Formats: sequence, structure tokens, C-alpha cells
Amino acid sequence: MSYQLQLSNSAIRDLNNAINWYNDQREGLGDKFKVAVNGIFRYITSSPKIFQLRYKEVRMAKIGGYPFGIFFITEEEEKKIIVVGVIHNKRNPKVIFQREP
Repeated sequence: MSYQLQLSNSAIRDLNNAINWYNDQREGLGDKFKVAVNGIFRYITSSPKIFQLRYKEVRMAKIGGYPFGIFFITEEEEKKIIVVGVIHNKRNPKVIFQREP
């Protein structure tokens, strides 16, 4: 059963920052990153429980080929996935709880 995907404002900012950074490195690289992210979003919405729990109810999915993780919460009753952050693997993941949504 598929879940509905919702991105927090912070996650949208994270994604836009990463896409822009990759495009600044090489034209079109940000688009490739976006394709990889959308592929992971499909996996998350089809099978969210296959991804590792990281903090309480927050799970993390790695983006293959890129040093980023997608952090999300699953709301089972509503069949909804809420992406709370997309951050670089070298950053402390606790930062997603310390910022404005």
C-alpha cells in the first residue's frame, strides 16, 4: 500500500540547497540528484518500514551515489510520510530537530 508523501518546509529548503549546490558544481548534476531523490521517495512511499529507525520514530533512507540521507516520519493511521530533512551524511542528524520546520 502506498503512502502519501509530504515535505516539510525545512526538507524543501534542504533539497533546493543541495540541488543548487550540485548545479553550481556542474550543469545538470542537480537534476541527476533530483532524479535520485525521487527514486528514493518512491521506495519510501511503497515500503517505509524497510528503512532504519534513527531517532525514536524518525527513519533514514540513504540516497545512492550521493552523501545525503532523507529523514522521515511515518503516520500509519493517515498513510502519510512526512520528510523532515534531507541532510549531508557528515552533518549531525540531530540538526533536523533543532531548526524551524
